[in-house]
Amino acid sequence: PHLNRAVGEGLELITAGRYSQTLVDPKDFAVSLRVPETGEIKETGVLSLGTREQIYLLLRIAISKLLSTHREKVPLILDDPFVHFDPNRLSKMLEFLVHLSKETQILLFSKDPAIRNWFSPPPEGFKLHLLL
Repeated sequence: PHLNRAVGEGLELITAGRYSQTLVDPKDFAVSLRVPETGEIKETGVLSLGTREQIYLLLRIAISKLLSTHREKVPLILDDPFVHFDPNRLSKMLEFLVHLSKETQILLFSKDPAIRNWFSPPPEGFKLHLLL
């Protein structure tokens, strides 16, 4: 239930409400979701590559939260995870990560200048270290 809720809530934010209900199979972590046009539950293979990448990034984040303890949080190390994101969803995901960074250390590596530009100037209260 935690993974279903966490991935669904994140996806609802990233997709501006288009997708919100996800089902994560506990055996293999395969994700299915409710398609708004039909109301049917479908596997992610019917979605665009960008949407699938968003889902699995959100799943990794949710799993890392489960692995974290109250005393020690598991840091997130993200290596160019936004390659197939469109600009709107990229902005929403970066906002999501800024919010998440208040409780979890995030190391984000990217060669995309749009990401560097998005963080210039850094969001208020956000500690940012750029390595160029």
